[in-house]
Amino acid sequence: MIAYFLFAFTALTWLLTGVSAPDSVRANAAQSRFSIYEVTSPYPNQVVTDQVDIIGSVNSIGMRRYFVEYRQAYDEGGEWFPATLPGIHPVINKRLGTFNTTILSDDIYVLRLVVLTGEDTRSTLAFGPIIVNNSPLAAATKAAFAARRAASQATAEYCKTLSDADKPDPAREISVSIDAPLPGQIVSGSVRIIGTVEAPELRNFYFEFGLEADAGSGEWYPATLPHVATVRSGVLGTWTTTTLKDGNYALRLIVRAGDCQPQQLIIGTFEVRNNS
Repeated sequence: MIAYFLFAFTALTWLLTGVSAPDSVRANAAQSRFSIYEVTSPYPNQVVTDQVDIIGSVNSIGMRRYFVEYRQAYDEGGEWFPATLPGIHPVINKRLGTFNTTILSDDIYVLRLVVLTGEDTRSTLAFGPIIVNNSPLAAATKAAFAARRAASQATAEYCKTLSDADKPDPAREISVSIDAPLPGQIVSGSVRIIGTVEAPELRNFYFEFGLEADAGSGEWYPATLPHVATVRSGVLGTWTTTTLKDGNYALRLIVRAGDCQPQQLIIGTFEVRNNS
């Protein structure tokens, strides 16, 4: 009976929202002679709460790392945010990561699995959509979803009308200080990033890492997951370096405050040394 109710609620909510998933989102598996990418849970249109285990398989020749990202389902062309931290080992029908939905507003989201192989090959597998509903089931109504969708679309359309020079610049009011680790420091294991991030209309912030040599134009990867609250002289996140090869890496902070554009700040370069 309970399972039937949840299924009926999921289907009804999806119909009420008016959001439909593109074919690329409905697919949840890709397989070739040399690789397999598959997500078996959560399944499309599933109602989820709290911490969500993402189950599936990732195995490919030359795989360097993989991770999962998310965005709002109706925000076509919108920014993707890290949902899990990177993994580096093949996984067959096991947990790919855990997605913390408690920092999100109740809404409909799509996810994608990102797999990096070789030097610069990036493959993605979209899956979902999922319905995040950490409030009582009764709160997931047509009016609530429609209001969120309308507000998000209005903001996106407004930002498109502005030139880069005219877009609001929340950086003038963003306060960032990093107390540890210090630029140039040798780091290993799990590195706690200590400092302050304050901003009016703060939406979220998180850290990314990349090779020092590629800091100007190379690939960046999730170092921490998004944080939605102001932090003053506290832990901003924990960067796990044990999956990295020893070497020099850059760390940058992404802060989203206001509506139109994220702010990026490279906080320094660090030598990762776990094996010597």
